[in-house]
Amino acid sequence: MTNLPALRRIFVLLALPAALCAPARAAGPVPPVPAPVPASGEAPADPAAASLVAGVLEMVHNPDLVPDYLGGYHPDWNDNNDHCFSIYFRIAIRQGLLTPAQGSAIMARIEPLNGDSFRSVMFPGGFRRLEYRVSGGTVVFPEGAIPAGRMISMDGSDHVMLSTGRLLPGGRHEVFSFKGGGPETPVWGDSVGYDPNAVIHVLALEDEFDNLANDDQPIDDIFVAEGRPAILPPVPPAAR
Repeated sequence: MTNLPALRRIFVLLALPAALCAPARAAGPVPPVPAPVPASGEAPADPAAASLVAGVLEMVHNPDLVPDYLGGYHPDWNDNNDHCFSIYFRIAIRQGLLTPAQGSAIMARIEPLNGDSFRSVMFPGGFRRLEYRVSGGTVVFPEGAIPAGRMISMDGSDHVMLSTGRLLPGGRHEVFSFKGGGPETPVWGDSVGYDPNAVIHVLALEDEFDNLANDDQPIDDIFVAEGRPAILPPVPPAAR
């Protein structure tokens, strides 16, 4: 890509709102996704985050629940379209973790195209910046799983994912990523096109950076942050 900021802005301006009731869609093959909760029967440390992940998994396994996709940024979800992070507002509302009024208040505080604003609003408890390096054509993030239900942002709202809480073979970090195209389609750049039949992909965080690199997009200056999102209720003091 020759002019990343300009093309990102064109892509961002294509987006408009999304809703609590999604249009029907023909079911297609869905990859098996083990639930990212403790197998030992222990209660999850963050039940609200576990509920959010369960709501995402419901959409993964029931494509008829998935809204259409417009991409970019828009300030609500009051029609049948979502973008890469408004879908998690929709799911949080479906799961009873967030009211529509609370969601609207969060969205209203985010300044479009402002990464600092997005991180400040979406991570009220703070965030961790994920440093990475490119080694032999592969993106390498720090070791250790990102807790389930944590939101991961690339340059603010340019692309947003949700952690499943699982590490894949080789230590890659499994995420949910709502986008058009296939798993190999980059989240922005020359190969991106409008695709209303988007799905929530289950892949590795590293895959999304590899996809950009394979599309000749610069990846060495992307600000990656992860944190517990504002769409979840505060963690009770006893659980911290």
